[in-house]
Amino acid sequence: NADSCLWKFGDGTTSNLTNPPDHIYPNSDSVLVTLIVYNSCGIDSIIKWVNPKCDKPTASFIEDITIKGYFVKFINLSTNADSCLWEFGDGTTSNLTNPPEHSYPNSDSVLVTLFVYNPCGTDSIKKWVHPRYVGIYENDLSNFVKLFPNPTKDELNINFSEELGKCVIEINNIQGETVIKKVVDVNQNTKLQIPTDKLSSGLYFVKITNTKGVLNSKMIKQ
Repeated sequence: NADSCLWKFGDGTTSNLTNPPDHIYPNSDSVLVTLIVYNSCGIDSIIKWVNPKCDKPTASFIEDITIKGYFVKFINLSTNADSCLWEFGDGTTSNLTNPPEHSYPNSDSVLVTLFVYNPCGTDSIKKWVHPRYVGIYENDLSNFVKLFPNPTKDELNINFSEELGKCVIEINNIQGETVIKKVVDVNQNTKLQIPTDKLSSGLYFVKITNTKGVLNSKMIKQ
């Protein structure tokens, strides 16, 4: 019901345009913006703090594939996000930052999308997830491999009870970056010591791969 208006942009400038063009704040972290509206019956106004240097969100996530069966745990690693939307690739969604374990009883591969939002913008990331292979592969090698101690401090011991041939051992951080990678020939009763003393404290994911399958496990570095 406004016939006219006055914008006060908080930097000494004003405008009488109903919808003014983009306003530039080159040297302001926050400004107090006022909008005053008028008609023949009266006047009204609103005052709001605006943060011109707000950072847009960045979407990121990893999937925890250490869960047996067809369940996948999604871990949200996004930054500067106020809210989010998960699309799990099976027609279901969630607005929770870190949703509970998600079941895929009938899916070999699904395309999972995470949208993140804040007042400055939105971002999204899409990843293919293979839930059926989680349980199958984990059961293949978990009977032949033992990792200890966990939590660990200076080194992680990996003992093999079966001749597996060439294996790739990877340790990834929660950002999905590979921090340790080794290729070894595994005979029966092979015992390995992986130095972990230079790793930062936190959660890591250990992945052991060969032609027979994959073992995925969590590791806590103290």
